[in-house]
Amino acid sequence: MPTLEGQLDALTRRNRDGSHKTQGDRRRMLHLFARQLHELGYRQLRAQDLKGRHRNKLLALWETQGITAKVRANRMAVLNWWYEKIGKPELMARRNAAYGIARPEPVVVSRAKVLSAAQLLQVEDAYVQMSLRLIQAFGLRRKESLMLCPHAADGGAVLHIMFNWAKNGRARQIPIVQPGQREVLEVAKALVREPAASLVPVDRTFIEQEKRFDAWVHKIGLGGAHGLRHAWAQARYGVLSGMACPLLGGPLWSAMTRDERQQDRQARQELTRELGHERVSQVATYIGTNRPVRPRSVSPSSD
Repeated sequence: MPTLEGQLDALTRRNRDGSHKTQGDRRRMLHLFARQLHELGYRQLRAQDLKGRHRNKLLALWETQGITAKVRANRMAVLNWWYEKIGKPELMARRNAAYGIARPEPVVVSRAKVLSAAQLLQVEDAYVQMSLRLIQAFGLRRKESLMLCPHAADGGAVLHIMFNWAKNGRARQIPIVQPGQREVLEVAKALVREPAASLVPVDRTFIEQEKRFDAWVHKIGLGGAHGLRHAWAQARYGVLSGMACPLLGGPLWSAMTRDERQQDRQARQELTRELGHERVSQVATYIGTNRPVRPRSVSPSSD
């Protein structure tokens, strides 16, 4: 009989949910679960035989190891995937609070970063420089800024983010309405003349360009390019809502007028689409929340 790790590999091959990175992260986490269950004494466990007691043993182990609530929540998502694929979703509670895993606290500190003209000029790789400008102008993810084909992406009034460039294969459109966006896109098209060419030079692989990108970002003292996406989201919220976002001192929900609340809802929904996220709640990571967090009572689920 194949080992538990081998059985889980087969399970992931049959169920290719999410991007390649997501699948790889899930496979590594499942291997970790298999090793930990083996060390806990479950030597002959089959993938189909996972029960509630196995989940509880893993939870107890992670708690003794001092694993943070955020990491445990990520692991629970993969464990939930395992239960779903073997036809036992009822063995997992709908909320992690049932297992004593607290919800992450709302972000209270802005992660936005500004890329100065001086920093940009330090970047000697024209392709990396262009990717940084695209992140700053359109709020792209790093991968998207590298894989983007400027000519194919130009939709006139919108920037098309194709499914194979985007995280989780979620294609989207970003309106070209902000000052400077059209200029940045035209510069990118001039740099990459071939209609099907991306911001990865023809003599490099994606991985090689990604490493060059990270090296330059570190060298100019930016730390990480994702902060540029945060800054773009905060500015975009201001345009969409007519208000500053909570992380920049914007009004709380209780202080908003009826119209302002409607504007806030609509701005968050649009920003969710433009950032390429699935849930409106994810936007709070970029702009903050303006509503008080109320504790929810959750009943533990039975095995």
